[in-house]
Amino acid sequence: MKRFKNNGAILQGITAVASILIGAAMLFSKNVQFSSLCYVFCIVLWGIGIYEIVSYFLSKSYQHMADYGFTLGVLLILLGLVGLIRINDMTRNVKEYMQLFSLIQSIFILQNSVQMYALKSKAWLLDLIFSLLMILLSIFAFTGQLKQYTYSILMFAGIFGCISVFLSSMVVRSFHKKTIQEMPKEKVEDEEKH
Repeated sequence: MKRFKNNGAILQGITAVASILIGAAMLFSKNVQFSSLCYVFCIVLWGIGIYEIVSYFLSKSYQHMADYGFTLGVLLILLGLVGLIRINDMTRNVKEYMQLFSLIQSIFILQNSVQMYALKSKAWLLDLIFSLLMILLSIFAFTGQLKQYTYSILMFAGIFGCISVFLSSMVVRSFHKKTIQEMPKEKVEDEEKH
């Protein structure tokens, strides 16, 4: 279960950092070619995908029904492959892909908000504001009204995404620590095995 939770945090962290890097590169560097960023990003996806697959078998995660490390690994490798195959199309429609990417990042933040609300953390409202703001901005960019701000929106979605992952992981860690303290000793030992 612990590895499954880490997979989600890793995926969110990757998309957040990628959003910041791609947004900043497209905004502040005139010499950066989007196709070069795509190649790097696809190779990174392959690396993480291979790592997830290898970890899945080495950690014997196949013994747990809730671990989708293998699926995540295969998905990342396939996304990297599709990205390389469609690189010319992505370069022609770069802003549309980046708007979609910022929308996905915003939905990750919304998921964290729901999770924190369910765990009764006051931080959920901050995440909800971040997510709704970024969803609205991404939709406006899609409709063409804020198209010129696509890279800024992407970068801010990444920054908010990093903050959200950090807040969410702190809330979850605190919740589990509190839950374990309230459990009988036998159950704690059983939880630590999983």
